[in-house]
Amino acid sequence: MDSNIQYINSITKAFDILRLFDDETYELGIREISAKLDMNKTTVYRIVKTLEINNMLVQNPINRKYYPGLSILQMAHKMFKNYGDKDLIYPYMLELQKEFNEDIVFSVLSGTNVVCIERLESDNGLILSSRIGRVLPITSGATSKAFLPFLPEETISSILDSFETKDKLDNLHSKRTRQSLEADIALIRKKGYAISYSEVDTGVCAIAVPIFDNYQRVAYSLGICGTTHRMESKGIESMANKLLEASKILSKGLESLKTVQR
Repeated sequence: MDSNIQYINSITKAFDILRLFDDETYELGIREISAKLDMNKTTVYRIVKTLEINNMLVQNPINRKYYPGLSILQMAHKMFKNYGDKDLIYPYMLELQKEFNEDIVFSVLSGTNVVCIERLESDNGLILSSRIGRVLPITSGATSKAFLPFLPEETISSILDSFETKDKLDNLHSKRTRQSLEADIALIRKKGYAISYSEVDTGVCAIAVPIFDNYQRVAYSLGICGTTHRMESKGIESMANKLLEASKILSKGLESLKTVQR
């Protein structure tokens, strides 16, 4: 470091905390952070709460530990076009768009929300809520619900417990219930893909599959979105099969990519 420059110690400590999170260390509590960095617990608490306010960290309501939040993803999106998993996934997005001429949506999980990090638009002029950077609840729409069945059981239970109240706030047009969401979860597990009709955008059908990382955790979702009439005329089953095929290939590809990166 340049001895002539004055550094802000608290910011340096904040970055030290953020660097603790990786593939093997997804969640950390205040005591764990304090021990790993040999840092006073009060100082850790203040910095973590500051990061939480700025959505850099999110607290798990079940175990009270913290994990990386939405703001990190949003900042990382600018670099995503040039680095990482997109190099593997983007060609499949192009292939799907070319074959079906519908919007292709690529999303990532953040807490109990889902963030669209890439979208290829068709020439159909479809207006979607799923645009780059848009945050949707995990219970609304196929590109979000594709994550849900593959989360830890305690997380799913927590989401189901608060579903009816939260969903009425997030989606006033929804008439879904906890029971219907439980049925959706069971069907997604059975078929391997999620499908939704007018759950987020009226008149829009979406089909999506989960993509898993090298730890067999759900990492992304990949979906096709279009008007219900067009999607049905082109063949829901055909689109679902293409997505399932892509999911298998991409999940294996991510596993290989992460292994090489290590």
